[in-house]
Amino acid sequence: MKKLIVVAVLFAGNFMFSQKDALLQKVAEETCKCIEDKKLDMSGDFENLKGQFGLCMIQSYTANSKAMGGEELEFDDSASIEKLGSEIGVKMLNICPDYILALGKHAIKEKQEAAAEETVLASVTGKILEIKTEQFVSIQVKDENGRTHTMLFLDYFDSASLFTEGNLKKGDKAKVSYNEIELYDPKMKEFRYYKVIAGLTK
Repeated sequence: MKKLIVVAVLFAGNFMFSQKDALLQKVAEETCKCIEDKKLDMSGDFENLKGQFGLCMIQSYTANSKAMGGEELEFDDSASIEKLGSEIGVKMLNICPDYILALGKHAIKEKQEAAAEETVLASVTGKILEIKTEQFVSIQVKDENGRTHTMLFLDYFDSASLFTEGNLKKGDKAKVSYNEIELYDPKMKEFRYYKVIAGLTK
């Protein structure tokens, strides 16, 4: 008797999984068709692409879920809708990969832009005391409080031409933006934090 119960439970589980998989496949196919019919610009606005995906997906899922044994969607449960979107997205990758890849590229770009906006650079405004050119260029700046800061010119940044074209000289007043980066000091034989220039303004 116990064996029969176990077999019945396993059969029911497999049947439910098969039903759900069939539903996801159908929704993925219909969502791809819906997106294709809209003739969307894949390089266009990311929010619009996401919105159209969500609209097509929900329309298809709502139309098919009851007949195919799917769970009813709770529209105020964002976690469940996000999970469903991910599962359908995986299926869509085999049907309309260009659209899913376009969404992925937009998502990566959006995250990178958000991370860049969150990065707040420190800055010093003052008089250029000295510009040393050795293995790396270092610039000494005396700020408005009389403190001296030494900064390294290591990376490219948008206003780097101010220095590379010879427009930044000793005695100039400038605003220097910088990041603090941990680098190894071979003389001290230890890691130290250095101010690395990320922007110049005269």
